[in-house]
Amino acid sequence: VFAEDLRAVMGRSFRDAEFTEIREQDPGRAAGLYQSAIPGIPGYRGQLIARNARARCLLRAGRPAEALTAYRGLSAEAEGVLDFNGFPLDLLAAYQVSQCQLALGDEPGAARTLRELHGTLSEATWGYGGSAESLLAGRVLDQLSEPRLRGQLPPELKIDFVSARRDLERARANQDIQAMVVAMLPDLAASRVETAPAPGRFVYERTVRGGRPFLFARTSW
Repeated sequence: VFAEDLRAVMGRSFRDAEFTEIREQDPGRAAGLYQSAIPGIPGYRGQLIARNARARCLLRAGRPAEALTAYRGLSAEAEGVLDFNGFPLDLLAAYQVSQCQLALGDEPGAARTLRELHGTLSEATWGYGGSAESLLAGRVLDQLSEPRLRGQLPPELKIDFVSARRDLERARANQDIQAMVVAMLPDLAASRVETAPAPGRFVYERTVRGGRPFLFARTSW
């Protein structure tokens, strides 16, 4: 379901909670409104998004212990689910667990949570053409490199930050290229060019965007 389509069916109660959080800047009240809205939201993804919004408001309202419980539940349940902005909810929730731990003064716990998330992101298959994972990975590395957290990890969990940042930049550049491909697809699909006469046969089309050459293969559907 596209984000705009999902948002349209989230319901009046969810929109009221968003208004309270964003326009009225009252995260404490918004957390309660999100909680009340959850049962009326159709579909598991929509409910998970509302639970994430509630957890966010709990943390903003200075209730990190409650937010920690909420985010731990989301990190365990939301695998493969994306929020409105294309962020994987389980990975986003895992990151927010670390922020709750920091708010509670548990710096060793936050360091270990971030280190585990770094390992997960390093091994995960990132969304094609997206940027969510690279943004999240960048935040994780930035925080782990802070002196207050860097010294909390045991020797076997230390990170080679030079290598980690080099790998991140390589992955980020790859996602940028993928994003270019995704942006080109509507124009390619709409263009009237020769297509292959039979399944399994291809007609090739070359193009250049941003100084980069691309080769697309067309075939009959």
